[in-house]
Amino acid sequence: VTGLGAAVTEAAWEQVVAAQHQFLETFGHQLTTLLEAQQRTEQMVQALANDQRQLHARLASVAEKMGTLVADLVVPSLPAVLHQLLNATVTDVSIRRWRCLADGQQRSFDAIAIMGQQIGLNTTRTTVCLADIAQFSREIEDFRAFFPEYEDFPVVGILAGLALETGVIEAAEQQGLIVLSMGAQIMEIKNQPNFTPNWW
Repeated sequence: VTGLGAAVTEAAWEQVVAAQHQFLETFGHQLTTLLEAQQRTEQMVQALANDQRQLHARLASVAEKMGTLVADLVVPSLPAVLHQLLNATVTDVSIRRWRCLADGQQRSFDAIAIMGQQIGLNTTRTTVCLADIAQFSREIEDFRAFFPEYEDFPVVGILAGLALETGVIEAAEQQGLIVLSMGAQIMEIKNQPNFTPNWW
């Protein structure tokens, strides 16, 4: 091919080469961006895994501290508290009781105090909030389903915490719950003097 035809062919070829170079440059840029995004994703996944491990460690630490709180502060106070309020004698206290039903439902209770044919059921929080009251009331209602050996035992609820949010005592008393918190006697009764506990 000569003359004008050769010039057109050469120009077309140059366009093809230029287009290939542009494609390769664009593709290389997109590939670099994709690889950087993949690297960032892998870093985020690794950071999330690290955060999860740290969260699990913190939860384990909280659980351990809660076990110490129940064993060291609440349980030693239960006999005196229940004798003062109910004139009852505690003969046995078990802590961190857990049960699983055949259908997979699970429930744990921080402490169960036996008083003859009566039960003092305790849940303990570092800080007791209003939502804990309704939750604990439901747990008391479910208690006999998980511990049928106490089916005929009246149950009284004991809500304990290192600190109490505003309004907790009044709301708990409306549900008939005994409220314990820190005081001169380690864990002392925070209910009003004329308070009468509810039996479930």
